[in-house]
Amino acid sequence: MKLALVLIIAAFAFGQDVLILKHKAPAAGGGGTVATPTDSPGAGTYSTTQTVTLSDATGSSTICYTIDGSTPGASTPGTCNSSPTTTYTTGISVAATTTVKAIGTKAAMTNSGVLSSLYTISAGVSLGVNFRATSGYVTDSGGNTYSLGEAYPTTRGGLTFGWNADSSGSSRDRNSGNDSRLAGMNYGSTSVTGSCASLTTPWFKIDLPNGAGTYKVELASGDPSNAFTESILICDGSTAVATFNGVSTGANSFMDSAGSVHTAANWPANEAKTSMVFAGTSITIMVGYNTANTGLTHVHISQP
Repeated sequence: MKLALVLIIAAFAFGQDVLILKHKAPAAGGGGTVATPTDSPGAGTYSTTQTVTLSDATGSSTICYTIDGSTPGASTPGTCNSSPTTTYTTGISVAATTTVKAIGTKAAMTNSGVLSSLYTISAGVSLGVNFRATSGYVTDSGGNTYSLGEAYPTTRGGLTFGWNADSSGSSRDRNSGNDSRLAGMNYGSTSVTGSCASLTTPWFKIDLPNGAGTYKVELASGDPSNAFTESILICDGSTAVATFNGVSTGANSFMDSAGSVHTAANWPANEAKTSMVFAGTSITIMVGYNTANTGLTHVHISQP
């Protein structure tokens, strides 16, 4: 602590009082305010683990941070409080959605404002369902599982999915020589009418692994053995995301998620991957909503 400057002015005349003036040193923190820290790469949504670096424009300052949502503290300027506050020394590994908060502190200065950055880690997903009657009929390619007509909710291959009711009676093994995604199917056997706001059977539902967001949707609708007329609604809750009504497919030809038709030989290289936005947490596909004998052969979702 600095010594107070004491100025004594004495008047030596008889009976004169002594006047004492004191000038106090500035209190701690009186030397200005530390700059608020900055972070890199910055708040946002990422598909992989991020290493967050912190910096401060005030020279020789100390950065204090937290990752539990609490506000970091430095009760003594220049020194970070104890846990959950941590003194920053190197990059912070963020593997799950985390809010990084940080302050700058320095002796004889006022602590900075609080940096608060939300890092959302949304793991990528690429998963699909192939429709058929027998689990071992073909071998599913990586990232794909199978549906044998089970009712929702069925969990397999990293997805939760299923029909409005058991639909195994409408499942078929068709052509094991096709790409495994096009080897079987499940079909709507009667004409039905309805909308996403008023679902009629049959419908198939998949829970979105990362919840609401934008997904690329791949679709194969058809029958490896017969000519069909495809009518499908893709629903986000009560809202139609895509509508296909009366699209003709020949035997062993398939409609994709853009409504284009491809032969089994051409579908793998040419089928559409259509971006669709879902506000809800599932995708529901109404099969044959306006036409009999719509076949559902394959559905795939991916993100980002």
